[in-house]
Amino acid sequence: MNEKILELVNPGVEFELMLSEDGSGRGAALVAAVAVRQQEELRKRGRYRKITPIPDSIKPLVNGQTTINNNNNNNNNNQNTASVN
Repeated sequence: MNEKILELVNPGVEFELMLSEDGSGRGAALVAAVAVRQQEELRKRGRYRKITPIPDSIKPLVNGQTTINNNNNNNNNNQNTASVN
């Protein structure tokens, strides 16, 4: 998995993978919180890079729910992705 991530991220980006065993979404919430904190630090230094907001369709997962209700599958499928530009 490390090799694939190295292919996908910009050169020089540091990361560390950690195993989340509870499956509650807390790991994802922690990652999101760290990303927001880093974004704020970069903004203060004038090195801001926009982080795509979390789509409403997956916010329940970030808030600790283990599943999402995906009744409206005809929405834009790209809404379920987030990226760092």
